[in-house]
Amino acid sequence: MVGIEREGGDFAESLAAACYKLLAESSSDGLLVQALDGSLLYVNPACREQWGITEQLLESHGPWCWVGERALIPAKIDQLFRQGQTRFESSWIPGSGTVAYQEAFACLADIGDERVVLVALHDISKRVENEQRIEHLAYHDDLTGLPNRAALNKALEKTLAAADRYGDQVGLIFLDLNGFKPINDSYGHIIGDRVLQEIASRLGSCFRETDTIARYGGDEFVAVIPRFATSAALMAIAGKLQDVISRPVKMPPDDEITIRASIGYAIREPGESAESLISRADTHMYGMRKKLMPRL
Repeated sequence: MVGIEREGGDFAESLAAACYKLLAESSSDGLLVQALDGSLLYVNPACREQWGITEQLLESHGPWCWVGERALIPAKIDQLFRQGQTRFESSWIPGSGTVAYQEAFACLADIGDERVVLVALHDISKRVENEQRIEHLAYHDDLTGLPNRAALNKALEKTLAAADRYGDQVGLIFLDLNGFKPINDSYGHIIGDRVLQEIASRLGSCFRETDTIARYGGDEFVAVIPRFATSAALMAIAGKLQDVISRPVKMPPDDEITIRASIGYAIREPGESAESLISRADTHMYGMRKKLMPRL
């Protein structure tokens, strides 16, 4: 440091040690030092407060528990000892119980006559949350929160690939709300949006977790039914959908809006493309609409 002069190396070493301690103690990143057997030699305040890493935690969860995701431990620790360092990102549940995300860097270092493991943990939760939010917006409909057409296409291609591999049946349901335009014309788009949100919420309750229900566009919705799809099963789902859609949607102060839907479906033929399957379900839906027209 400029302006400080002392004789001998002891002062310089002490000064360097003091500076390093100051940096470690004031750092917002977690810093820890471990012996090669994993026992904790040093942990800075950020590591204790932000990540909850203590001697007791290492004793109860294992010496390398700061790795976060348990599946990472063998590969990353092996890389550390083979290559002298490792870097990775993982999820972590600190003392608060809320999932956080960390970037970890660990390396081997010699301190005096002892070889140790130096670890730095950097909180990347905000970055990961932003990435997840952007991905969510890219694949979900803003109004209803359902998967959008891009997400539907992605899920359908994945489902068809699995069906080709395992020989499963895949069903697809195409649904179009009848008379939705007059709702917008009579009540305005704000009320129309509320109706769509309510219908979307009801549709979500009609399917399994393995199914995909998406807003295809406007007042159209498409559902992908993987595995064990039969005409009887799809007809039963269509009937259930009609029941939940036809229930009146309550609007303040004391108004109700009733809407119906045209529903078509198709079961995938061997080797059929996603586009063809959607088109056949769409055609079947229009056929069902013509049958319902006298009652609409």
